[in-house]
Amino acid sequence: MHRVTAAAVATVATVATSAAVVTATTPSTPIIAPAKALEALYSDLNAPAYEQCLSGTTCFFFIPEAPFTRIDADTDAKNRESSLDPRRLFPCIEYAERGLGGIGFKVHELIPNNTDMCAMLDPTDGWTFNMLIQMLHNTTLDPTHPGYGMGLGASGAVVPTEWRANKTTASDTYMEDPVVVVRRTTAEGFGAPKAIDFPALLRPFAKDTWLLLGGSAAAVIIVVAVRILVGGELRGQERHFAPARTLLLGTIVVCAAIFALFYEAALILNAIPNTLDSLVSGLSDDEMCRWTVVRGAATEEIFVGLVNAGRGSGTKVSIQSRTWSTCSNVSECLQQVVIGTESNEPRCEGKRTEVFVSWRMIILAEFGSNRSLCDEVDVVNADGSGSFSRFNLGWQFSDVNPLADGAGDLLPLLARRRQEINAAFRREHLSKNIQRIVEQEVGQELQCTGSPQQVHVGLLVAPIFVVLLAGLTLAIVATVAVPALHRALMERVSAEQAAAEAAAAATRAAEATMAEALAVNLPPPPPPRGRARRRRGCHA
Repeated sequence: MHRVTAAAVATVATVATSAAVVTATTPSTPIIAPAKALEALYSDLNAPAYEQCLSGTTCFFFIPEAPFTRIDADTDAKNRESSLDPRRLFPCIEYAERGLGGIGFKVHELIPNNTDMCAMLDPTDGWTFNMLIQMLHNTTLDPTHPGYGMGLGASGAVVPTEWRANKTTASDTYMEDPVVVVRRTTAEGFGAPKAIDFPALLRPFAKDTWLLLGGSAAAVIIVVAVRILVGGELRGQERHFAPARTLLLGTIVVCAAIFALFYEAALILNAIPNTLDSLVSGLSDDEMCRWTVVRGAATEEIFVGLVNAGRGSGTKVSIQSRTWSTCSNVSECLQQVVIGTESNEPRCEGKRTEVFVSWRMIILAEFGSNRSLCDEVDVVNADGSGSFSRFNLGWQFSDVNPLADGAGDLLPLLARRRQEINAAFRREHLSKNIQRIVEQEVGQELQCTGSPQQVHVGLLVAPIFVVLLAGLTLAIVATVAVPALHRALMERVSAEQAAAEAAAAATRAAEATMAEALAVNLPPPPPPRGRARRRRGCHA
């Protein structure tokens, strides 16, 4: 079997980094594993652990990325440079002793005959997933590579892109995950109006809220319906109750106003669209200054491919001449969006980062550990626009060169192991065991976003109760007090009117007496002049 001494590791690492440049076919920047990191990875090449990778055991490398592969910082610091250091090959089933966890390791436990070995690639050494895939590719082609002839693989959650498919062999899918876009809450231009969804108009109020509103409305209508709705116009003494009726009507109006205000508020909360409208395909260089992705990951390749797909025959973008921002991990990317960090690309000077592209489960895990993100960013379902697709997640394997020493005996063993892994993935996927693991690790949805903002009964109990209590109380008071007040006022008015009438009668009587007295002392009135002339005429 093939052997490489520890003294030759440094020289081999230099050759391997050069081979990475030659064999890379992606149009992006050359993917070169750091020589120091490669040397550290194979530093115990002659140890029994690595002997197993040459004799039929599959040895998996992984990069810490929650929720697929987690590592406890305190445990890692304690175990550094010890036999429990996860940077050294260890039986994968012993991950918990090294402070490791996550979906990848729990899925690993579902696979039978679990004698696989694992080792962590430290992101602080500059490792990315693309570097890992390139290294697996180099172990197949370069006889001087320290991993040449070994049965190697990448575990955790690897997205098989076109470039990666040309480098290694992908396993069967064990789950799928959609792409999501995380945007700062103040970001504009990343949503599109949606068609009216009439059933959705009922959603701002929860079921118990509708029951409260319906019950309140029914109670008020029952109280006022008989007299107000069918009793006709108030007449006579009934007019005393007009203020009470006005208060009851006002109560209904105020309840309706509260309903409208809360409903409008709920609709406003849900006004931000939760899908994109093909905003990625064909982005201009200037528009891409507002985006950020994890460098060296599949999402960056997918992002570039979508942008170029919408540019037609125009100038294509490339990772080598990127205008978007990049980050080394999800937390860093999200922080760029939250703060609105100025783009780290010279051509985007003055532009601030507002949008981050990632995978749904990764975002679920990040929000679960940092709830403050709920108030700072929105999560948009990117696949709803048709731009992004749902991507399958699996593992990838190094294609061992059949010319390597001992490959004749090794290849059947590795092929059998890969069949076991693929069969386990299919079985556990169908039985939903993997889905249950995912739900336990990250949940099913964001606890703060992604669900409609509803007005629950607790938000309306107080205002409805106050309005109804105040309105009905005032109506009852008006029903009792107003008629009594009216009666008192009418009695006083009647007394004053009677006194006025008596005074007027007395005045009229005095005036009549005075007129009679004057009439006795006056001479008889002279006859009319016309009559006197006629008498004189007759006499002559």
